[in-house]
Amino acid sequence: MQLLVVRAATAGAVALHREAGDRYHEADTLIHLGDCHRDEGDPDAARAAWGHARRILTELRHPAAATVEDRFRTRCDQGATRGNP
Repeated sequence: MQLLVVRAATAGAVALHREAGDRYHEADTLIHLGDCHRDEGDPDAARAAWGHARRILTELRHPAAATVEDRFRTRCDQGATRGNP
């Protein structure tokens, strides 16, 4: 239940950052949203969120794009690892 609340709040924050045009924080929050999906056992949704974050960070030429690439490639392969970001 707690993860559902966190996921809902995180999705709301993504929408607020998007609406404000704050691309960096939109991407950062998408990373956390992907983590929530992974912890809920939904690797496809996690990959979608992380992929969107990666695209934004790549467009911004932000070095964190490489970190998101790592999550995208490895974290879902490890399965749901609740509590391990």
